[in-house]
Amino acid sequence: MNRAKRISLYWFFSGALMCLVLVFVAVTTLAFYRLLSVSSILDEISKQSLPQILIFNRISTEAAGLTLYTEQLASAENPPSLRLAEAEINRKLAEIALLLRQGDMDNFLLKQFEALNAELDELTALVTEKLTLSQTIDTAEQQIYETYKHSLVFSQGVAKIEGSKLSTWGMSFSKLISLTGQLLSETRLHEIRLLKHTIETEFNLLQDQHIATFSANARAKALRFNQQFEQLVLSDQGVIALKISQLRIQGRATGRGNFTEKLVSNFARILSFQASELNNRILQNSILNNEKIVQHINTIGGAVTVALILILLIGVSLQNRVITRLINLNRLVSARLEGETLAINVSGNDEVSDLANTFEHYALTIERQKRELSHQALSDGLTGIANRRAFDEEIIRQLRHARRFQKPLSIILIDVDYFKPYNDQYGHAKGDETLHLVATILNQSITRGTDLMARYGGEEFICILPNTDQSGAQNVANKLREAVALENIPHEFSQVAPHITVSQGIATVESGSSEVTPNQLLKLADIALYQAKGQGRDKVVVYDYNTH
Repeated sequence: MNRAKRISLYWFFSGALMCLVLVFVAVTTLAFYRLLSVSSILDEISKQSLPQILIFNRISTEAAGLTLYTEQLASAENPPSLRLAEAEINRKLAEIALLLRQGDMDNFLLKQFEALNAELDELTALVTEKLTLSQTIDTAEQQIYETYKHSLVFSQGVAKIEGSKLSTWGMSFSKLISLTGQLLSETRLHEIRLLKHTIETEFNLLQDQHIATFSANARAKALRFNQQFEQLVLSDQGVIALKISQLRIQGRATGRGNFTEKLVSNFARILSFQASELNNRILQNSILNNEKIVQHINTIGGAVTVALILILLIGVSLQNRVITRLINLNRLVSARLEGETLAINVSGNDEVSDLANTFEHYALTIERQKRELSHQALSDGLTGIANRRAFDEEIIRQLRHARRFQKPLSIILIDVDYFKPYNDQYGHAKGDETLHLVATILNQSITRGTDLMARYGGEEFICILPNTDQSGAQNVANKLREAVALENIPHEFSQVAPHITVSQGIATVESGSSEVTPNQLLKLADIALYQAKGQGRDKVVVYDYNTH
């Protein structure tokens, strides 16, 4: 670095600051004496008109806040959020009422405010009724679930005695519960009415279905469960009627909310209009006093012009010497933080360029350490593919993505068949070598960049397939099984084939599912893998929700 040409920013800023101080003192001194005569005019404005303007502005600010809390009130999903929005609205209304009294507003504005209060009360009542219905539906839904659990116990407990008739009744009752759950998740009245008709039809069939041939005790219990279901679901106070009422009230609350929001907006516009009129009156008064002020302005105009030129020159110099270079440095550092491969290099020979060089040095060091740590933390040391930690992080992200975009998600749990005999007979070193080879084959067999193959543990691997349904996952699994088999890795001690084979279990989250956790999905895949092993290994089994 050429130190002879170096100009420190300290001296640069010191000189610029000194120039600014001199200009400020000169212009301020001149303006002070000229503006003394203007102060009397401004004092009159501030004591008469400004307080009124401030009141209008404060009311406008409170009205703007009231719009936000009105939206929160209309969209409240639980009693705490309702109480919070209601409390804030009451606070805003109290402040606006106080300001209206202080500002001595006209009757029209006061009438608008009274109408706004009444609409907010109506909206609060509708939202409260909607939330009360939601709680009632939740309680009834829990009762339905309890009834369903007791019906399962009853059905399973005496099915051996009554035979397939009671089993048929139990499956029909379960279907009614499932249809009820589907109905409760619907948000359209047309779909709810269709499901209601289906439930009533299924219920009528259930009433007549083999009950007459049950034993007296079983028939009485079955009829009791039918009556409980009819009371909880199909009666005038059942969840279907409650759900329909909830949707209707929700529609009314939405409409009332939109109307109230428009009313608040109109109230704010009226305030703005009256404030504009007040400003116009003040403007007219200002025009009358303008001639007195113009003389003083002309006097200091020359001084201000000179001061502005000097400040502009100083600003341009600061812009070119410091600000532009700092902005460039910030852009380069931000781009580097976001992963772009731009060198942090700023021209010049001062503290800014030194800072750029320092950033570049530390960025290179941190990026190198980050790459090393990331590779060590998310890669399996034996096979070189992703490890269990990488899988745990990715499955959470992919499940969240699937729920958000209503897409299916599948995983494949893969187990190398009879690997313990392989290790025992060929040795652990050969076993590690084979695991590495199998991992490479599996990893190379998945072609999409969004898919992930990871070592799950021991001789088990796991594959994440975003936006893939059961059929697609089964195709991928067959491709993986064939790829391993084609490699023809010798395994004389396998009971399936003379070469290495794999068993696979598939579990799929259907589009829009929001209930499955990573652990639950893994458990389903593990069940499918267990079935694949039970069917003789070297198989692909898809977890079937209908049989579990």
